[in-house]
Amino acid sequence: MSVSVAVSSSGEREAGSEKEAVQRRRRAVQKVREARDRLTSTSGTRPAFDYELLRLFAQNRLSGSLVILMLAGSIGFLSSFWTGPVTAGTWTAGILLIHLMILLACSRFLAEAPAQAQIRTWRLRFILLDLFFGLAWVFNLIQPIGVNESSGTFNLFVLLLLVAVSSMLASSLPIAVLALTSPVSIAVALNFVLMGTVHGYVLAGMAVTAQCYFALLAYRLYSSTLATLEARAEKDALIGELEQARMKSDEARRRAEAANIAKSSFLAQMSHELRTPLNAILGFSEAGRYELNEEAVTLTATVEECHHLLKLRAKNRGITINETFETDMPRLWADERAVRQVCLNLLSNAIKFTPQGGEIWLKVGWTASGGQYLTVRDTGPGIPEEEIPIVLDSFGQGSNAIKSAEQGAGLGLPIVKNLVDLHGGTFSLKSKLREGTEVIVTFPPERVMSALEPIREPAPKKDSDTDGLNLSAEDKAQLRKRPMFRIGA
Repeated sequence: MSVSVAVSSSGEREAGSEKEAVQRRRRAVQKVREARDRLTSTSGTRPAFDYELLRLFAQNRLSGSLVILMLAGSIGFLSSFWTGPVTAGTWTAGILLIHLMILLACSRFLAEAPAQAQIRTWRLRFILLDLFFGLAWVFNLIQPIGVNESSGTFNLFVLLLLVAVSSMLASSLPIAVLALTSPVSIAVALNFVLMGTVHGYVLAGMAVTAQCYFALLAYRLYSSTLATLEARAEKDALIGELEQARMKSDEARRRAEAANIAKSSFLAQMSHELRTPLNAILGFSEAGRYELNEEAVTLTATVEECHHLLKLRAKNRGITINETFETDMPRLWADERAVRQVCLNLLSNAIKFTPQGGEIWLKVGWTASGGQYLTVRDTGPGIPEEEIPIVLDSFGQGSNAIKSAEQGAGLGLPIVKNLVDLHGGTFSLKSKLREGTEVIVTFPPERVMSALEPIREPAPKKDSDTDGLNLSAEDKAQLRKRPMFRIGA
């Protein structure tokens, strides 16, 4: 008991150490990948993240274009009360022109293919456009509109609106947020300081504080967006790994199924090519003869059994086996093992020489004289007429059999012919090149059980040449028997 516990604990430790090693390798690979991405990136993140961040920046600016338009129009209208309609109109037109240029740049960037986008160039372009946009706002806020309390409140209100909107729309590109809002915040704070009053100093402090707060907010939004992109990238990588693992598992399963099919095909082939012929050869060669062990045999059932045994082999080669059996056929008085071997030999030969996609026909029916027949026809390459006597000879093989990758011993058809002869039947082989081969085996009417005569009482035996010998009944029966088949006959 203690030994089994020790073995299990050691196995668990080995499994745990192996899992830790895999995790360490994974972390090392991830660190190397992140370092490589930082070296090739323009912002310290992965190159794919650089494009995604710029894409979000462009989409946000396009979606918030109406807000910027309304803000610029409102500020221009309110500024006209201090600066006059001409100056306010000129400033509003300039702001709208720069805003239009930003929108066109964002549209061009989104229309460009990701693989062709120059990330560094587009980043610099967006930063410069936002810088010009911020300087245009500075021009309006530093106009000599007076240093009274209402003008200071107006400037602070404009600053808060501009910084807040810019921080929300351009948060995926923090440098652009600073380029747009920093000039405005500096100009407004400096304007308040130059007032030289406590109220001005307070407003200047509020302007700087607002700038810092919204800059921090923009950075937090940027970090959140970057974390979302990283999580999505890790999820996609995990999905990719799972997909690769699934593909490997499917490939391993297909290989296992193929190996199982190959094993089954091999066993089915060996069952016929080795076991059955060798058993038959041994049966013929033990005493130079083969005695039929006769019993009632249903020919259609025996043929169906052979078809079932070789069905998998035919399916693997894409061969279709068709059956045409006459119904209600009586049984034969025959050797079931011999009949089964006849069918197996003929059907396996047909499968062996029929190309992929071919067909085989099995037929069982009545002969014209009242006997029963079995035919096996295939769509193989056929046998030349001059080679038919060769394939019917023991160990004889035709040219197609020699070229085949499934060469046999050349005993299939000779064994079939001799077994049929032992039953008093006939064996016929018909073949045409490039059309196929048909083998017809018939059993005489005397072997159909419905045609068997009733058993009569044996007549008194006459004295034979063996009566004067002092022999037992078994010895006399052996002397009367003659060999039905000998090897080489």
